[in-house]
Amino acid sequence: MATYLITGPNGSGKSTAGRELARRGYTVTETDIESGISGWFENATGKRLDTLPPHPLSKAWMAEHSWLWDRQRIQEIADEHQGDIVFFVGGAYNQKDMYNLFDKHFTLFVDDKTAIQRLQARGEGDRWQNGSAELQKTLDWNHKSKQHAVEVGSVLVDSSRPVEVIVDEILGAIGVKS
Repeated sequence: MATYLITGPNGSGKSTAGRELARRGYTVTETDIESGISGWFENATGKRLDTLPPHPLSKAWMAEHSWLWDRQRIQEIADEHQGDIVFFVGGAYNQKDMYNLFDKHFTLFVDDKTAIQRLQARGEGDRWQNGSAELQKTLDWNHKSKQHAVEVGSVLVDSSRPVEVIVDEILGAIGVKS
């Protein structure tokens, strides 16, 4: 089994890369969508939330909650696909605690302007409006993610290019000809 993570800030192109990999026949699990992998948790209690306040989320609310992954669920999915190349696509505040589950991890990055354009084009109402706490937190992570990626041994991928080029680069890095 070969298990890989494609991560990066919101708007960096993770889902788009995942769709291209799936189109090419690879097993792809979107961590934000696959049941049981991720969710919002209260920092103080560790309790998983069943409902969210309306978007945009406030700065105070975001300071009291974290988007986290369930390690056991990621391992279960990887085990279900033994012998396959499996890509997990997404991100969470605790992902660094799970890097050892992946043979390699890739961090996608774009400039702020591109990230903002992509996020605001999603049609999610006020969620990514200029000045929103979620947008600011995403832009803060966008600035820090490249340095973090280098520190943890992630492969940096400039995702401002066409998705076919991005996926070819990822596949080349794991020794697969595209």
